[in-house]
Amino acid sequence: MIFLLKRKEGYNERFLSYLWRYYQNLLQQGLLFLLALLLFGCNNTADNNQTIANTQKVEVKSIKEYVNDNDFIAITPDVYANQVSRSSISIEEKQNLENQMVAATYRFYKHCIQDDKGRIFCNLTCGKNINISEELFQRKMKDIEETNKYVEKHLKAGTKYRVGKLDEKYLNSLLNYEAK
Repeated sequence: MIFLLKRKEGYNERFLSYLWRYYQNLLQQGLLFLLALLLFGCNNTADNNQTIANTQKVEVKSIKEYVNDNDFIAITPDVYANQVSRSSISIEEKQNLENQMVAATYRFYKHCIQDDKGRIFCNLTCGKNINISEELFQRKMKDIEETNKYVEKHLKAGTKYRVGKLDEKYLNSLLNYEAK
């Protein structure tokens, strides 16, 4: 400041005028930036509201419809877990995903049998046989394998064990399943 005062008065005035214009320009640019930010934010909010409105129009297909229509269920276990955990997905979309998973489980276990010890055997060779994704089919086969290992372990050890029964009652519970 002292330096500015020692300069010629005309120079000080020009310099102060330059600073004033510079700060006015910054203020105008800042206001323009804020205005653009507000406009973009409002537009983005409108888009999100439109997306929410569009997702609410999703028709929920029941488990029985998925089973009877035999449409291909392309969902994979990893995609299912990721989709269901997203907060942006609508209730209807979550319901459809869950219904697809239950319908796929029904289709799979409909082709399996269980012996009196609890071991499960499946006569399917691939997901294409029951119109589900191969990844989901492999996960179901792995579940059977784990169940059978559990049963074998307890049979060898002579310990008590309990496994769910794969019967008509179980299959009907899948068809009539409702999320809580």
